[in-house]
Amino acid sequence: MFLVSTDSVFVHKNWDEVELCNIESMRSEVPYPMLTDVGGKIGDRYGAYDAVGGVDIRGTVLINPEGIVQLNYVNIPPLGRNPDEIVRCVQALQETVKTGKVAPSKWTPGKNMLDPSYENSGKVWKTLQK
Repeated sequence: MFLVSTDSVFVHKNWDEVELCNIESMRSEVPYPMLTDVGGKIGDRYGAYDAVGGVDIRGTVLINPEGIVQLNYVNIPPLGRNPDEIVRCVQALQETVKTGKVAPSKWTPGKNMLDPSYENSGKVWKTLQK
C-alpha cells in the first residue's frame, strides 16, 4: 500500500508531520510510503490526474497480488473519500478470495455473500431474504 501524489517529498513530509498528527483518527504516521508522481504519470494511468491543474486528484486503487485492478475509485477534488467504504471493499475482496462468493450491494462483514451462479441471476433479492 502506498500514497501517490504530484506533491514534492517536502510537501509529503509536512503533511505527515503536521496534518496527520493533528487528525484524531490518524495520530500515528501513515504506515506506508508516500511517492511523488512527477508529471502525473501514475495518476493518469488510473484516471486520477488533472492535466490542466497538473495534479493528481483523489483516487483509490486496489490491486490484487496478481497485479489486477480490483477497485478504481476516483473522486472530484471537492469530494472527500470515505475510508470506511474502502475498508469494506477490501474486506469483501478478501472474503471473495476465501469463499469464492461475491458481495451484493450494501454488503457488510457478517452479512451473506452470494454464489456467482446462473440460478441467482435476477433473484438476488430473494436469495438474500433466506
